[in-house]
Amino acid sequence: MLLNPESKVTLIITACNRPALLLKTLQSFFNNYTYAVADIIVYEDSGLPDVNNAVKKTYPFVRFIEPTKRTGQIVAHDSLMAEVKTEYVLSWEEDWETYKAGFTERAMQILAAEPNTLQVLFRHPADNNGHPTMQGGINHRYMSTSYHWKGFSFSPSLKRKADYDLIGSFGQHTSFNPAIPWESEKAIGEVYYALGYRVAILRAGYVRHIGKFHHVNP
Repeated sequence: MLLNPESKVTLIITACNRPALLLKTLQSFFNNYTYAVADIIVYEDSGLPDVNNAVKKTYPFVRFIEPTKRTGQIVAHDSLMAEVKTEYVLSWEEDWETYKAGFTERAMQILAAEPNTLQVLFRHPADNNGHPTMQGGINHRYMSTSYHWKGFSFSPSLKRKADYDLIGSFGQHTSFNPAIPWESEKAIGEVYYALGYRVAILRAGYVRHIGKFHHVNP
């Protein structure tokens, strides 16, 4: 794993009482990552201070934010983003296995060339909950904006910190409801769509979801 305080990228991860999945997510990420990061920060939203002791022992360089009670995904993201000092943000969740390298480099090229592209997603376009895509570039397609969901996602992606700062915070535009967790992503996507942004997805898949049967109780 390449930790370099001069890197342009920070990795943030939201987690909630699934230490085995978090450990697998980190292991697969480190095994398939090729671009340095300045910092790695996990927001553990379970309210349980000792739940990730094994993870901390294995990866002592990973920083943790651990509130004493559940706060929800939007507060988690706003808290993590407040810690980010780099130009780019790798945004992750605790239940994604990385199986191929090179995604950050490709995503950075896209974001550098396309100021109206908000984020670049890393899951395969065919493994995207049925969301249609549109023609894009050599390495990417765009999430269709004619769909009821504009494409913004908390699943693994690369984003610019400046685009987050532009809207103030996620909490200014939505809140997290565990009964309908996707509604907050949809609401944030609508905010950015109104500002002229779109979402890209790499043509090749790099991550797969591994938390389907390991949901956190609301």
